[in-house]
Amino acid sequence: MMSKYYKNIRYIILTLCLLPCMARGQELVHVMGDTTVCLSDSVVIGMGFRGDHEVVVRNVETELSYGDSAFLPDGVDCGEMGCRYRSAVTFDCFAPGATIGSVNDIRYIRLKMEHSFLGDLYINVTCPNGQKADILRFSNYSGTAIYSNCLSTLPASARGWNGPAYLNEDHAMLGVANTNDNQATPCEHNDYTNAPGTGWNYCWSDNTTKGYSYASNGGYVYRSDNQQYAYTTGTSATYRVDSSDVAAGSQFYHPDESFGNLVGCPLNGEWYIEVIDGVRQDNGYIFDWELALDEAFAGSNGSVAGYGLSGDSVRRVDDSTFVVYAPQGAVGDTVVEYHVSVYGTGGERVDTVLRVHYVPQLYRLVSGHYCAGDTLLVDELSITTTTHRIDTVILPGTPCPITREIDVTFGASYERYDTVGICNNQAYTYNGVDYGGPGDYEVHLMTTEDCDSNIHLTLYTVDAGFSVDPYISADGELWKKDTLLAGCAPYTVFLKDSSVAVSSRRWHTGDTGWFASEQLAHTYDSAGVYSITLAATSENGCRDTAVLRRTVYVYERPEAGFRWEMENPVMSHPTVMLYADEGEGLTDYTWAVQKANGGGSDTLFGQEVGYTWSMEGGNVFGDFPVTLIEVRHHRGPYGGPLDCYDTLEQTVTIVNDWLQFPNLVSPNGDGLNDKWEVVNLLECGAYSMNELWIYSAWGTLVYHAENITKKEDFWDPEDTGSPDGTYYFRFMARSLYGIVKRNGSIEVVR
Repeated sequence: MMSKYYKNIRYIILTLCLLPCMARGQELVHVMGDTTVCLSDSVVIGMGFRGDHEVVVRNVETELSYGDSAFLPDGVDCGEMGCRYRSAVTFDCFAPGATIGSVNDIRYIRLKMEHSFLGDLYINVTCPNGQKADILRFSNYSGTAIYSNCLSTLPASARGWNGPAYLNEDHAMLGVANTNDNQATPCEHNDYTNAPGTGWNYCWSDNTTKGYSYASNGGYVYRSDNQQYAYTTGTSATYRVDSSDVAAGSQFYHPDESFGNLVGCPLNGEWYIEVIDGVRQDNGYIFDWELALDEAFAGSNGSVAGYGLSGDSVRRVDDSTFVVYAPQGAVGDTVVEYHVSVYGTGGERVDTVLRVHYVPQLYRLVSGHYCAGDTLLVDELSITTTTHRIDTVILPGTPCPITREIDVTFGASYERYDTVGICNNQAYTYNGVDYGGPGDYEVHLMTTEDCDSNIHLTLYTVDAGFSVDPYISADGELWKKDTLLAGCAPYTVFLKDSSVAVSSRRWHTGDTGWFASEQLAHTYDSAGVYSITLAATSENGCRDTAVLRRTVYVYERPEAGFRWEMENPVMSHPTVMLYADEGEGLTDYTWAVQKANGGGSDTLFGQEVGYTWSMEGGNVFGDFPVTLIEVRHHRGPYGGPLDCYDTLEQTVTIVNDWLQFPNLVSPNGDGLNDKWEVVNLLECGAYSMNELWIYSAWGTLVYHAENITKKEDFWDPEDTGSPDGTYYFRFMARSLYGIVKRNGSIEVVR
């Protein structure tokens, strides 16, 4: 009979043989062991063949397995069995006197386990009469690690691998090991730093009849051919031993000592796996193990006819499911026995008893006074400061909720020697006091709780050569550290990191995010005063920051804009009024207007100016560039003037408004002079209000048009059916500059 713990429920596994089935193969009945629950709870007891039933019936198989987890401490004597950590199982369902007859009677021994250092371990399997076989021998590791006090328990025959050992093979891990082993509490598997990793299956065998595929290089776990890369820490690579594929029968390993040593072992009795860890610094877990025998040891299946459960407060749900309750009126600890019966089809019957312990909800008070530096462990809590709290928890071994009140105080009391590495220019703060640099300090703390303390503090600099030095430049050539840069937006400055012993850095320019470049050019788009920050990390991980405060001054640049009145000035009146958009602050306006006939440009000053193009040398019409230079005056960071400029050029078009009235039209369809047109009327655009009359020689109105805006609006003699001869026109138009009236004759000649 074996016991194991799962949280607050303790299970007892009873192996029962149904005697009438011995010749045909046995059935095992696994019955839920003593269980502790709250008075208000009920317990469901299911019976059947599934592994999750509380009463499990199954056939005897040739795999003898044990599903408990065994913690493998870190090479220290943790009491009870000393340095020998065993996971055992007892069997009594084989025929009396049944033994291992040959090495092929054992298919394999499987361990599901994890351990962070293969070379630490010695593992053997021992049968009921004391015969054993070494599965894995100790590697005789001779590194710098501290040998454990368990090393002396290893006999000479348990040391040394088969064949040569290669470099670092003993460093390989079994499974995905948890490498955060706590050297301070090597025996405490409940310490979270000693938590289990992930177990992998490893099968050892010497069987020659099952067609197993054995691992490379002799089939030993410690050969590098059978190890896979896991990860690298610093300059050291870590490897894991390849797991076995149980179903496929591949990647099996040979034990260091043949399983032939187990020939003659009785099957019934206690079998166990024994592990000794010979070196400190690494621990592990065995999650379950299995002894697989040849199929010839199994018989045919038996069967079950029914189940029974009797006792106080029992309710049958169906043929194989029961619910049990605390007896009516129970108020304190109450233990109730229930009788289990399993009936075979041949009339056989197996009986056993299970017990349920009903307990009430509890209250617990934890109080007292402690000194700083002490740690008070209350269940799952580590308390180091004054605390008062009330909570309700369920703890291991206590299935009912516990109302827990913790009321403790802490004073200061310890004698401590601390050596602390600090970064350059970094203060170290202890108990509210800043210690500004390297040196030896003594701190004496006094309280009224008899917990006086002395701290001997040694501070040293870990990165004395580390310094952060930002430089800036206006042109990327001349670099300075203590200077002010000023310019008009958009304004570009250049940054360079001249720090010493730096592994990484980040710039902040004051207007955007962070940049990781060693040297960069940055453009400020908006006016303002900006500070530049350089944050750097040293090669040893120290951090420091240098700030060039208010070092970049960016001033608003004006945005030049202007308009003019007389949007389309005409040749007869080539004058415009120029209006600049009003700028902010102190702003000057300078104009450059191209003269007529290619004569250079005239310069004007002021926000509003008028200009007339001179007609000396000929008529004035066409496109004339006008440029506005707008200057905004600022006071620079050093008090002197700083001017920001913007320039805008636009084109003023002077329209030719000199109207010409032809005296001949030839509407012969050749596309030339087919219509009588007023020259420059359409091109000028100044006379949008106009009217035209055409009369015959006898005074008859031949054609009339108002507000001519396109070529088709002019007179075509073909459209009016007018023959060759003399005609007379009258034209009148109005513009901003006056009225035009013209009369004359027209000859129509085809």
